[in-house]
Amino acid sequence: TGEQNEKIIQLSSYITNEPQVYQVPFIDAIHDKNLSHLWFYVQDVDSDSGWIDDIDILAMPTMVESLGRAALEGMSRGCPVIGTYETALAEIIADDLLMHAKDANRLADIIEKLITDKEYAFMCAKRSFAKALEFEKDRIMNIRKDFYAKVRQEGKRK
Repeated sequence: TGEQNEKIIQLSSYITNEPQVYQVPFIDAIHDKNLSHLWFYVQDVDSDSGWIDDIDILAMPTMVESLGRAALEGMSRGCPVIGTYETALAEIIADDLLMHAKDANRLADIIEKLITDKEYAFMCAKRSFAKALEFEKDRIMNIRKDFYAKVRQEGKRK
């Protein structure tokens, strides 16, 4: 990570599907905002690949995504994650970092704000990290254990 002109933005490979619907409008929006100097990487988002430690922003402008492990991995490193209203990512990502899947202008607007407003980007990073802590393995395991204990107790009463 680095200065504004050194930002690395990871885009899920979904943006390369149907180039006329996603890729061309996004490229146009990036050029309109004079953001074409940024480093954009497009690849399948795999939380085990190690790339996640080197990015500044993770954008997942997809129509289909479960509660994404890659998104949580990025958030656990304090990386702002952009997601879509149409997916389960909307349950873990704050509204100001959400967009509709095919809205290239909104995606460019969010990226622009994150790279030009350092205080906002820092706030988003802290918020992402805090949200990711809610999904920490030990915490989730305790919630599950408590839930199944209650289910067993209810079963014994019947």
